[in-house]
Amino acid sequence: MSVHVRQLEQYFENAITDSIDVKDLAGRPEPDIKQATLSRALTAFAISGLTGTIATQAADYVFDGERDQGIDGCFFDSGKNTLVFVQSKWNANGTKTIGKGDLLKFLHGVKLVLSANWDTFSEKFKKHKATIDQVLLKPEVSVIVSVAFTGDNPLGSECEEVLTQFQSEQNAAGDFLEVKVLDLRALHRFFRTATLSTQPPFTAMLLDWGQSIDPHQAIYGRICCEELAKLYAEIGESLFEPNIRSFLGDGEVNNQIIGTLLSAPKDFWYMNNGVTGICTKYNKTALGGGDNRQAGAFIFQGLQIVNGAQTIGSIAKAYEKSPTQVAKAFAMIKIISLEGTPLGFTDVITIATNKQNKVEDKDFLTLDPNQNRIKVELLSKGIQYIFRSGEAVIDKNTGFDVTEAMIALACSSSAISNAVLAKRNIGLLLDRKSTSYQQLFHSGINGEFTWEYVQKFRKIDAALVSAQANASNQKRKQLLTHGNRILSWAVFNAGPEGLPEDSEALINFIDNTADLIDKFLKEKYPDSYLAVFFKNTQKCSELATSLKEATINSVGLRPKKRLQQLTFPA
Repeated sequence: MSVHVRQLEQYFENAITDSIDVKDLAGRPEPDIKQATLSRALTAFAISGLTGTIATQAADYVFDGERDQGIDGCFFDSGKNTLVFVQSKWNANGTKTIGKGDLLKFLHGVKLVLSANWDTFSEKFKKHKATIDQVLLKPEVSVIVSVAFTGDNPLGSECEEVLTQFQSEQNAAGDFLEVKVLDLRALHRFFRTATLSTQPPFTAMLLDWGQSIDPHQAIYGRICCEELAKLYAEIGESLFEPNIRSFLGDGEVNNQIIGTLLSAPKDFWYMNNGVTGICTKYNKTALGGGDNRQAGAFIFQGLQIVNGAQTIGSIAKAYEKSPTQVAKAFAMIKIISLEGTPLGFTDVITIATNKQNKVEDKDFLTLDPNQNRIKVELLSKGIQYIFRSGEAVIDKNTGFDVTEAMIALACSSSAISNAVLAKRNIGLLLDRKSTSYQQLFHSGINGEFTWEYVQKFRKIDAALVSAQANASNQKRKQLLTHGNRILSWAVFNAGPEGLPEDSEALINFIDNTADLIDKFLKEKYPDSYLAVFFKNTQKCSELATSLKEATINSVGLRPKKRLQQLTFPA
């Protein structure tokens, strides 16, 4: 047994194994029970390392056993809105990885869960069915699929190929799923983070640095983003322990940060607010000279980040993709020493540095004269229209906001791509510079037309809610939930001429359309995860063609006028 595996085994036995459920192993030989217990402890430890949850709590989400479909553990990290699947293999020699057969079974099991197909799972796993099903109805949930093994050898090339292909297939419409391979090195980093009471010293070179002495010590300057990426790789999530949030993973803002780092790294310093950290103390080294403020090397003890977890996490992700690009980027950093500070000073800094208002693309809509024109037009009709942050709709019966307007316009557009975008990235629809925004909210559109389509959209949305509530099973509920924008598009574009006044007729049309979508999925994309499928423009375009043909051919429905065919007075 290697020394690193022995350290893990000792830690598991001291801190985790007492929390592992092994009742199903009764009667088996003692060596087999020990092997299975350590493997299950490894699953809990992997969940803990990936999410930051306590390993003993993660033990409740270990499902290894009969009819687990290759899934040894499944855990929802509510803080990051991430569902984590783990398959683990314990090997005392520290050499074995995971076989292709076990891996394929695991990935098939993940697909079954994502598609709400629970028939073949054990009752132990099904106890968590309700929670997982609710999680999968969340629109922006992300997924981590992880394999953990106590081997120091790399995963086999065939297994790497299988994982790469699986990740690529699932992310066809956007990066919602990430594969993480936890070998012995990665597990040992988790182990070190779990067992060290303080962070190891961090040495960094700061450019154009300055400092404050009174009333508290602090240092600030420009730091190469490569150093921050390596710091995060070395320390992991515990770097953000005092922060109000850990790294939240993929998201609109974080993806923009990554995009800037990869496409314009030298501009990053100008665009990013930087990070704030605390440390127990810091010292300047002789490197750079005593009074030279152009460059100085500093050693920080017990460094932790109180603001900037998203910046550092995004830097680390970008570094994985292109180290050379990230090495060209710099970020502003401020690190405050806690030496001599009063009790609770860390909390004061954390709260103060995180109380900032988020600026979104829609905040810049005030620069579009069309928005104010629409507002004035509707005001004369007694309708309130809101497009500025901070304002609120007083009465929904006589008012609406720009987000609701854009979703209604996108779903009523004949271009299915707009409805898909409303599902995948509403922020892009609200970016006045985007093609979609300019197409939907053009200078010819008027207020009455917009209000009319919002009211129609609300009727459709209410019918969808009723259909969801009456869904016969979880698979149907997923389809109605994740496919809500496409179903709204179908009512506008493949439904009867004019919106049915009768809500029952509208619900019936939605149910019939859902049947057609279900048939289409079974025939063409049986393994699709619905949350991802309805964000894929190409696949939804195929579906749109199929829906139009099916509805027109089967019930004689007529195509109606499309949004872009209509003209409006300026």
